[in-house]
Amino acid sequence: MKPKSENLLCPAAPPHWPDAKVWAIAAGTKDDPQIVPLPPEPWPPEWAAEALSVATPRELFRICGTCIKCKQYWDPTQAGAQGDGACTLVQRVIANFPEKPLQWCPIRSVCRWWAQEGAAACSVCPGIVTDLGVLPQDPGTEDQVEFYQPVEVPWGELP
Repeated sequence: MKPKSENLLCPAAPPHWPDAKVWAIAAGTKDDPQIVPLPPEPWPPEWAAEALSVATPRELFRICGTCIKCKQYWDPTQAGAQGDGACTLVQRVIANFPEKPLQWCPIRSVCRWWAQEGAAACSVCPGIVTDLGVLPQDPGTEDQVEFYQPVEVPWGELP
């Protein structure tokens, strides 16, 4: 997969990254996780306070940011999307979570996971949650990933 950008995006970035952008809302059910795609927009910090009343930001929103090649996930011995290493988080996600039909995605053309693993990454992406209900996130738990669990939100279900 040839990336369209030198600056690939991590589709599971935390909201505190300087260039964090909201690109989708988590929706659906545990058996059928979905995303409601949005045009990528800068993460509004005030949303964190709102989100934390019911869940962590990454349990409600999909957030992206420029891939920083996180040390706990980055393997420089693999070729990856740009020949300089690979994200092992997406490899683990693909191996451990059920594939679902691909949805339209507003960041696919610049997504590290897509560029590295193609459709296999996109098929599991809507169900990935990396906050695990705790903020600020303990760096010791950053490598823990769960599959989507619907969160009760005050505004009701999304379509």
